[in-house]
Amino acid sequence: MVTGSFCGPDQIPGCFTALYDGNGDLTWHHIYTGEPGEITYGLALGWGSLAMQTKPENYVLCQARRPDEAGRLVVLKYDNEGNLQWERTVKSGIENMYGELMLDMQGNVVVCVWLSILGEPDNIFLAKVDPEGTLLWSTMYAHPSFYIRDVHFDMRTGEQIIVGGIADVSEDFFYLRYGEQGNLQSLTIVNLESKEQACAAVRLGANGSVYLTGASESDTSYKDFVTAMLDAKDSLVWVQYHDGDKHDDAATAIAVDEAGNAYVTGMSTDDYGRTRIVSMGYDVDGNKKWMSTYIGSKDENAVPYALFPPYLDRMLKDRAQYFYLTGRVGNDILILRHGTGGLYTWAHREKSKQGGTYSLAGVAYNSLIIAETSERGPAALICRYGKAEQWGCARWD
Repeated sequence: MVTGSFCGPDQIPGCFTALYDGNGDLTWHHIYTGEPGEITYGLALGWGSLAMQTKPENYVLCQARRPDEAGRLVVLKYDNEGNLQWERTVKSGIENMYGELMLDMQGNVVVCVWLSILGEPDNIFLAKVDPEGTLLWSTMYAHPSFYIRDVHFDMRTGEQIIVGGIADVSEDFFYLRYGEQGNLQSLTIVNLESKEQACAAVRLGANGSVYLTGASESDTSYKDFVTAMLDAKDSLVWVQYHDGDKHDDAATAIAVDEAGNAYVTGMSTDDYGRTRIVSMGYDVDGNKKWMSTYIGSKDENAVPYALFPPYLDRMLKDRAQYFYLTGRVGNDILILRHGTGGLYTWAHREKSKQGGTYSLAGVAYNSLIIAETSERGPAALICRYGKAEQWGCARWD
């Protein structure tokens, strides 16, 4: 399933949602137009966490607003035929936002949003809606003494929600722990020797540990990878840095497994200004077990986008020994099937059939959403990949 925005003949954006079957054939699509005079945008889809093994549901997070007015945040639920079952406004008066949807063990949908409200500092907004569309609770957070940025969310069993990012004044990682009823349990500022410039991801480990990764900067170095792990009591267990060729380096994604191992990927810059994809594995004590590098052809930049799945579950054999890296190399989309031992088993480059340029717009467990720019105009594709180097794409424009 995919969501986004679509402009019809009237050139008014609408929240577009579509479901494709395993062969790439369109099952249904729907455009949600909101209230009269509103423009709407699809922001995120609601899926069960792979760690929780919940069944995916057809939930969509949507922004609806009238031109030159603050908007509202809406959760939509579709049945398997593409009929809109209900819509629930969970927050009004918002300006800009970044959001995610997650499902708990009871099938409730958890809304996690970093948003701005006119005249106020950026806020963290959380809400829970039950399968019938009833708003169970909502909560807002804004720290009284510092701004927050680069905010990300994570949840495993639904008993705890983690919100992590950067505290802008001190340039430190921070994270919040929330309980399943939306109660704020703790705020932790991660005081490292370096200054953190970016937070790329936050992960909640199986035992309540927290992992953060991103980019740091110090007086003696350009930007470096930084990855920190804290235990369930919020004590720092380990922190590791990676400085490639003494130029800018930045982590972009992290996955963890049940044993506490962490797998980080990111981008490193060489002496000629070209970027390459660097991945590394850490054990439970933070020791680096391996590092691998993917380099494009001459003068090509290789840029990572995402790592999937975020959890490697030993109960699911195909998700215990491998993860997938997605990104872009040159004008093409790249996907690597990477082993947890440090080697990738295959790499696939998908080229535009129109001679255009591809960029990644989203990723799911076995599918990529691709935006294409060519002389024919903009288009979008959904591409599905398999365990081997198998590939298939469906296109709409």
